[in-house]
Amino acid sequence: MSAITGRTLSKPSGPYWYWTELGPERVNLNAGTVHLPPGRYEALWDFRGNSGEKLEFELVADDGTVLLKVTRTIPEGELDDWGNQFFTVRA
Repeated sequence: MSAITGRTLSKPSGPYWYWTELGPERVNLNAGTVHLPPGRYEALWDFRGNSGEKLEFELVADDGTVLLKVTRTIPEGELDDWGNQFFTVRA
């Protein structure tokens, strides 16, 4: 198991979430540190706010390696954004 820490670097004015799934369980990555076994995971995010606001976060392994860094901006005329990207946890 590796300790993975979600770090929110920039957040919108509305609610935001980023998470992964481990079997049937949803693992909240913006709640601090979680423990994940080695493997490939899909990070998902969803956030709300005003056009032009952004969500920026990174997932960091216990050795300081940045596993994933995401920066997303709410498009013009929209109030939310969502997406996904894969990352790998090594043993």
